[in-house]
Amino acid sequence: MSDSLPLSYWLATGPSLDTPATLPDRAQVVVLGGGVFGVSAALFLARAGADVLVLEERRLAGGATGRNAGIVAPGTTQSYLTLGETAGWDTARQVWQFTEDSAALLKRVLAEEGVEAEQRVEGAYSVTMTPAEVETQKRTIERLARDGFALTWLERHALQGHVGLPLPPAFLGARFNPRGMILHSARIVLGLAQAAQGYGAQIRQGVHVLRVRDGLVETNQGAVQADHVVLATNAYTGSLVPALASVIVPTRGQMRSTAPLPQRVFRGSWSANEGGEYWQQTLDGSWVLGGMRRRAADAEVGYLADDLNATVQGALDAFVAQHFPDLASAPVSHRWAGSMGFTPDQRPLIGPLGPGLWILAGCSGHGMPFATEAGRQVASWICQGQPDRAMAPFDPQRFLPG
Repeated sequence: MSDSLPLSYWLATGPSLDTPATLPDRAQVVVLGGGVFGVSAALFLARAGADVLVLEERRLAGGATGRNAGIVAPGTTQSYLTLGETAGWDTARQVWQFTEDSAALLKRVLAEEGVEAEQRVEGAYSVTMTPAEVETQKRTIERLARDGFALTWLERHALQGHVGLPLPPAFLGARFNPRGMILHSARIVLGLAQAAQGYGAQIRQGVHVLRVRDGLVETNQGAVQADHVVLATNAYTGSLVPALASVIVPTRGQMRSTAPLPQRVFRGSWSANEGGEYWQQTLDGSWVLGGMRRRAADAEVGYLADDLNATVQGALDAFVAQHFPDLASAPVSHRWAGSMGFTPDQRPLIGPLGPGLWILAGCSGHGMPFATEAGRQVASWICQGQPDRAMAPFDPQRFLPG
């Protein structure tokens, strides 16, 4: 993919990593994809002593990770109540627990490896904008408490104390998870990648993978023999595994960021319209906002490119003008898009696809809270022969025939 596409705030302000140009002939494990899933898997594999090679087509974090909102908010992509009612409450609980454990693991790994990625555990706010949403979120909190997860409800007057400007009139309250984290999306990938290198992992950038077959990874720069291949390719998985082309559907997301604001308006991560819009304020004061895909869903779903959609970008500007008029005049410094991969049940595929072939993909717009634990589990599977927790909710075989 072209580096001429609009750079995200993260890629424009984050560091880059110099890596060798030539490929080795073989590696025990080849990880395809240099986003947060790929480097997380590489780190845990290298920690376990595996010979690991990461191949990334662009630069590290050049795909969905470096084009997201930098939000690690434990939880499910779809409503917890909907997931429980459709897939069963045990599955819902396992999925939510996975993300809580993954967020805690990420915090621990960053400390262990000395990675500085502007990470802050300041909580996650899910804002409600209709009376129906208020009742749904209150029922969600009650059900989560029943399943062992402590979240709180903030009435409007309490929520106002968490915002540095007058609360938008449409904001009626919010569900609050104190364990939510925000960070710099490019710095997290670079930090984990460098940590993996410290344990012996090799990384190559600018490598286009043509095909994978029988343990051979064929690229535009030669072939690499591998005992195991890990697909951390998200929206691009279908080009390598045609059987998954209709399972992991490319879906484009649009974002914008402002120049640094003079005041701290937001702490933690925020979302509204049932996750349709989402934002955070970075350490330097920039306000990163994404969403409004519903305004051009036909153009955004099934679209595998990272160029801008003027309709959606305009809708983001309108969202600011409507709800945060005091911020509407803040200069927009960056506009960008990124391609995500959505599955039919909005749960990622994590685990074996076949002998020596593994997958970490289909994050459905909510990959950051899954990535660290997903990487650890696949590393355990490869190095120890099995994961150390139940992985049935993420079984790739649920979408494959026979």
